Amino acid sequence: MDKTIKTTTLSILTVISATLLVVAVVKAGSLTPTGTPTATMYTLQDIWQKITDNDNPNLPTEGNHAFPPSSNPNSTMHTLADIYTEIPILDASKILNTYTIMGVTGTATTGLTWQSEPGTGFENLCWSAGAYE
Repeated sequence: MDKTIKTTTLSILTVISATLLVVAVVKAGSLTPTGTPTATMYTLQDIWQKITDNDNPNLPTEGNHAFPPSSNPNSTMHTLADIYTEIPILDASKILNTYTIMGVTGTATTGLTWQSEPGTGFENLCWSAGAYE
């Protein structure tokens, strides 16, 4: 009989402990949002612009687009296949050997030259023709 009472008591305590643990974990707080949703990521158009016009100083920043769509979605955007095929295949011989870009470690040891920036008097370290900037 003592063994039955111990087993029953242990079972009840286990169930109560598990229930309290679940209640504590599930009680995560209010589901009411603190504000309206805002954009926090890049759009596919932003990524497309970065790939196709990397030197543009006016490229969008993360989350600077309108969150709600201006109209019903339609197929006017580039597909993921379009974006994927636009990403260049990098030639390791055109990347300086101290850098790894998109998983490609450079093998170039030369190719950098100093070039004057027109109208400013500043000199920039630039790649020779044919090398990645």
